[in-house]
Amino acid sequence: MNSIYLIITAFLLFFSNFSFGQAFPQIYDLRNVNGANLVTTVKSQQGGTCWTHGAMAAMEGNLLITGNWTNSGETGEPNLAEYHLDWWNGFNQHNNDDANPVSGSGLSVHNGGDYRVTAAYLARGEGAVRDIDGQNFNAAPARKDSSYHYFYPRHIEWYRAQEDLSRINTMKQKIMDYGVMGTCMCVGFWNTGNIHYQPSTSTAEPNHAVAIIGWNDNINTPGKDPGAWLVKNSWGVNWGDSGYFWISYYDKHCGQEPQMGAVSFQDVEPLRYEKIYYHDYHGWRSELEEIHEAFNSFKSTGLDWINAVSFFTAKDSINYQVIIFDTLINNQLFDTLSVVSGFINHSGFHTIDLINPFLTAPNNSFHVYLNLSEGGQPIDKTSYVPVLLGSQSKTLVTSKSNPNESFFRLPNQSWQDLFLTDSTANFCIKALGNLYFPPQPLKPTGDTLVCNPLQTDYFTKSVYTATGYNWQIRPTNAGTITGSDTAISINWNPAFSGQAEIFVNAVNLNGDSDFSDSLDIYVHRVAKPNLGSDTLLKASHCLTLVGDTTGLQNNWSNGATADIILVCGSSLTSVYNPISLTISDSSGCSASDTILIELLDDTGINQITEDNFTLYPNPAKDQINIVLPLSISYISSLKIYNSTMDCISEIHNLVPIGNRIVLSDLQLSDGVYFISINIDQKTFIKRLVVIK
Repeated sequence: MNSIYLIITAFLLFFSNFSFGQAFPQIYDLRNVNGANLVTTVKSQQGGTCWTHGAMAAMEGNLLITGNWTNSGETGEPNLAEYHLDWWNGFNQHNNDDANPVSGSGLSVHNGGDYRVTAAYLARGEGAVRDIDGQNFNAAPARKDSSYHYFYPRHIEWYRAQEDLSRINTMKQKIMDYGVMGTCMCVGFWNTGNIHYQPSTSTAEPNHAVAIIGWNDNINTPGKDPGAWLVKNSWGVNWGDSGYFWISYYDKHCGQEPQMGAVSFQDVEPLRYEKIYYHDYHGWRSELEEIHEAFNSFKSTGLDWINAVSFFTAKDSINYQVIIFDTLINNQLFDTLSVVSGFINHSGFHTIDLINPFLTAPNNSFHVYLNLSEGGQPIDKTSYVPVLLGSQSKTLVTSKSNPNESFFRLPNQSWQDLFLTDSTANFCIKALGNLYFPPQPLKPTGDTLVCNPLQTDYFTKSVYTATGYNWQIRPTNAGTITGSDTAISINWNPAFSGQAEIFVNAVNLNGDSDFSDSLDIYVHRVAKPNLGSDTLLKASHCLTLVGDTTGLQNNWSNGATADIILVCGSSLTSVYNPISLTISDSSGCSASDTILIELLDDTGINQITEDNFTLYPNPAKDQINIVLPLSISYISSLKIYNSTMDCISEIHNLVPIGNRIVLSDLQLSDGVYFISINIDQKTFIKRLVVIK
């Protein structure tokens, strides 16, 4: 079954490169895709910089097709600096970080480069920058500047249409998906009007870079069959058809040359990485075809958050596996930090996000392992680079490496240092990330005013990411702190009132302990009023209730605000009358008490005696017992009221067991409550105090 599946899959993949019906439009122009222009303005190059214009035209086109230019806050059309790449590509006499001295050897400025040179410059985060940042042909612009806006292609892929055009639809699809595509040609004697065709029998190498922006399957060319690419040149709008022309599908180099024939710059975005660790300054210069496993060792220059890797692949259709290790001992890798694997369709440069990013410590080594299933491992090394594109005239460009940077192994063999094989070579494996700045500790959270705190009732926390915390309370006699890390409780001293400070000192992952903050807390205590015990009151008598007389605010449940009130039986309308008092200070802290006044008639006869209805224990905690006269066999309802006589629980149709009803798991907080029972259409109330 598996073999049949593989045969069918291979068949479909092979024939997917041919058009069936209208799978691809016969005519396609990126200047008009549903009314949108996805091609930037035709430029006019200076010197031999066509390769920079071909690359930037492709990147600009991708920024248009994705919208990443405007999404990043830029205005106008994308416009990247070809001459910053021209000066700072690292392969020329102006600058080569691997050479000693760094200037004086290599390619001539304004007269050499290709898309692999461009890829090396982009992969190490050197650019691309905007035209307004670093565009200067006559003198080198600043290499770096904090004001520069950098743009980075997450992927750069190489394609070939093949001589029989069996893979031409791959190119067409990538143009539709990712926009303008870089290519090359040989400027010579094969132009007919605005149509270029170099026959395969010609031995002339490519000497000019341009950009494909579309195609026409029906246009006649000197090639063996109709069909041509629509191409943007960099010789100004007065050349060709307003700067554009056609190249036959059957041209020797366009869409065919292995390194320059068709190059797509994909997912171009503002550079999101502040740190790029690499050893391959010049990128993909060659490959070790027999090597599948390799790793690069890096030493962290700071506290960095590593969240991606990048590498080159030399073949199409490869499986990759990346493992990042923390430790290398005796030529063995240990302590996995992150793992990611997948499949890549096309050769080129690829950026892969880590599923599990990790944090590096300053001066700590980490090791990025890469296994590629096909094509071997691309390497940087001292190499000859064409003076201009594919020219037979080549210039030696120096690369350098050091011991203990790049390692490889053959199957069933141990790791070997690549430096010992080629002292100029490194593997093209990079780690990408950002500087890690631990956030400052947020202010501890909690109430800044605490009223009448019980011994343990205050909670605070800090959301600062740290390796440790040191909490303190000031003054020390305010209480003690329990708990640790991001959450604490305060055991308040019952005798303390006034201002206290909760102070936290957090130690971050750098080992610094100067990230601190504090919270001021004001502890107010309002003495609980005492209205006395529950009492009986005849209808013809009055009762004097005394509140706070020290200047605090008195709020009685009957609406009065005086210090002293008079409650008369003649004004009461119920048998059971709870009277509450809440006193408050100027900060809003308060305390309350409640007295239950039972109204008697003038004969002093109550409707129920103490023997008829008993609660115990009182005060209660989680359970109470209700004891009734033996003659009572049924209670129609039982209700529990809070101190303000709001019903918070109600039970109906209760049958005592013996003469007792048990209420367990009360789940009542500390305070005063009233238990009301209804017997023979008569209601009786008892006061209950709950203390946990």
